[in-house]
Amino acid sequence: MEISPEVQLMIDRAKTTGLSVFSVNLCGSDFIYRSINRLEWREVQKAIQNRVKAAEGQDQTLKDEGEDDVVMKSLLFPKLGSKSELLQF
Repeated sequence: MEISPEVQLMIDRAKTTGLSVFSVNLCGSDFIYRSINRLEWREVQKAIQNRVKAAEGQDQTLKDEGEDDVVMKSLLFPKLGSKSELLQF
């Protein structure tokens, strides 16, 4: 896999801050992602808590959205929008 300079810069920044970077090939598509730090994890948890307060009784939907939040924070390549077909399953 050839890595663009933009993606390489994101990888280097992640490593500089002490995060781990991984690559995986799923169904013929390459993905590069990084670990998230404790502050980012707390931000995701807080966002989920706020959603729970705002939308009672939709726990599974909120759990899925929380997982999507983690994916969007950690994915370096390819960039996906929240409406990406890869997130719709």
